[in-house]
Amino acid sequence: MRLTDKSLFSELIVPLLIGLLSFLLMLVGNTLFDLLDRMFQNKWPVSYVARVLLFNIPTVLVRTLPIAAAVGASLATSRLARDGELTALRASGISLRRVFAPLVVVSLAMSGVGIYLFERVVPWAWQEQRDVQKMLFNLPENVIETATTIESDNYIFSFASAKSRKDTQGQRVFLVEDATIVERNPGVPAKPPRISTATRGEYKAQGFTFYNAAVHAFLPNGSADYDLIAAREEISVSMDKTSGNFRITDEQLENLPSSELMARARQERDPKRAVIYQVKRWGKLALPLMCLPLALFAVPLAIRFARAGTFAALMLALVIVFLAIVALTLSEAAALNQLLPPLAGALAPAVVFTLAALTFLRRIE
Repeated sequence: MRLTDKSLFSELIVPLLIGLLSFLLMLVGNTLFDLLDRMFQNKWPVSYVARVLLFNIPTVLVRTLPIAAAVGASLATSRLARDGELTALRASGISLRRVFAPLVVVSLAMSGVGIYLFERVVPWAWQEQRDVQKMLFNLPENVIETATTIESDNYIFSFASAKSRKDTQGQRVFLVEDATIVERNPGVPAKPPRISTATRGEYKAQGFTFYNAAVHAFLPNGSADYDLIAAREEISVSMDKTSGNFRITDEQLENLPSSELMARARQERDPKRAVIYQVKRWGKLALPLMCLPLALFAVPLAIRFARAGTFAALMLALVIVFLAIVALTLSEAAALNQLLPPLAGALAPAVVFTLAALTFLRRIE
């Protein structure tokens, strides 16, 4: 069987590389297409655009690995079935499960690589990509440190100075001094805004905490309504909204490290937002774990339609990828709506596809 294993390994390598490189180039090219107009209009340096594409590769590669697994397994199996090699192996008493043991090993290795990239490499590369894009778009790295006045929701914040540090959990905290906070009343246009001053404050977990605050409220005629001194004043507001196109959207949360997502989930005051962080944290496992299920699922279908040729095998792989995307989307939606626990939502598509693949393989045997 060692010779057979080596033969199947060599049969898998070329289709896997074809699927990996072709879809990798397509997805990276899509990023370049999004930047082309601004690149020519603003005369961006080619070296900076190249850095954006380079740092985009790990993020795209994680999404390409399951596709490559399906394409490689489908093309390799189709070729073996058309040339009668699978028939010869089965006639000699070797089961299909044993024949495709190398495929299982390769797929598991691809899943391991995907999990490592998603957890260790993607957060760093994605942040580097964002930093380069911010330089290209001439945006500050963060709005708190570089802006003396920030407008968000119904508030206007002004700081004399600000700086950032990381707490014990590795989360960035912004420290501000001599703050002035203007709270507007959009529901009551005639009512003047409330004005607060504070000697210092900090921002983290989508909220400000100000210390030694003096609060001044006014009546519609401009006279004082009340004045009070508070040792501590908390305001829930997201500074991400002031970062334009570079705020971290819910779809981009999976690019953050798991430790940061779990920290955000524990500190989040809104239960619905906490669920989103938990789903995105466990969702980092969902995509890499689809390598083996998609490869196994492609094997019986490729055998069944082997006579249709290489093009049919490729189309079958794309259909399988489409079904996997639908399954991943539905399971994530179920987890976000708390119909499934976050971990179950992440593992459900891999479990369903694996069971279906094993069932089809048993019927073929």
